[in-house]
Amino acid sequence: MAQNSRHDNLIVSQPVKDAPPAGQAERLGAVSEFWIIRLKAQSRLPWASLRGTLSLKRWCLIMEREIESVKTPLLIVVLFLPIIVAVAYGQAAVSKQAQIPIETDICKIMDRPWVYNNKVVKIRGYVETSLERAVLLSEVCPENGIWFSWADASTSTRLVAPVPGGAVSGSRDSKGRVIPPIEVHLVKNSDLEELQRYWAASEKGRSCADGPPPAIPPDCTTYRVTATFTGRIDGVSKQIHAAHLKRSSNGTDWKGFGQMGMYDAQIVIQSVDRVVAEKNPAVRNRSTE
Repeated sequence: MAQNSRHDNLIVSQPVKDAPPAGQAERLGAVSEFWIIRLKAQSRLPWASLRGTLSLKRWCLIMEREIESVKTPLLIVVLFLPIIVAVAYGQAAVSKQAQIPIETDICKIMDRPWVYNNKVVKIRGYVETSLERAVLLSEVCPENGIWFSWADASTSTRLVAPVPGGAVSGSRDSKGRVIPPIEVHLVKNSDLEELQRYWAASEKGRSCADGPPPAIPPDCTTYRVTATFTGRIDGVSKQIHAAHLKRSSNGTDWKGFGQMGMYDAQIVIQSVDRVVAEKNPAVRNRSTE
């Protein structure tokens, strides 16, 4: 037996079948009332004909099942959202913690550069620069320098077109997956300006000592400028460092940092503070020549 009803474009036609499954009767009634009201508002069918059709109730049951199918993934999202947020917050906390500077010194870094790789450190030293060299040094171990570079490319040293080595920044986790280098951004403050002023004065001093005698005795003073530098260390692996300890002083395999890969570590400067300048002995006194 079938019940049919046609009005305009709305057709309700279904054979009479079994009643809704047990346990769904009450929910079916509520959902049916909702959709009957919606259809009543959108159609000119008489209320009684809508309410009396079994096919409408079955249609409402289908709609209820559709709603239930949406509830399941939504419930999963609601249940797992706190976990997702916690993981994201934990990763942010780890990233922030990883950037807390480690106070150490140049000698320790150069002894074990792989230990400090992709870590932010705070160290004290002075920089020596030339056309092919920019190195951060310590008075305790002046033979072991760290290649010096700025986080901001617009800030430069005396370097002219250095030829970099093959080492790359970043690290790997215990499973060998690549970890990108920690981002550092240069803080431009009064300490950085003071450092650059002394460097500029030293550059003029070197030029005056190397050039012909001027008519008026110039200031040929140069400075050794010591400061505390904070930045990211990029270091070679333990294996490469061990191989470099055995190489000749003039040899290079291009596997390090800086000019021709000759350095086992580099520091990418984030900030400068506690600048102290000391006058170097005069190279040559032009006024007495």
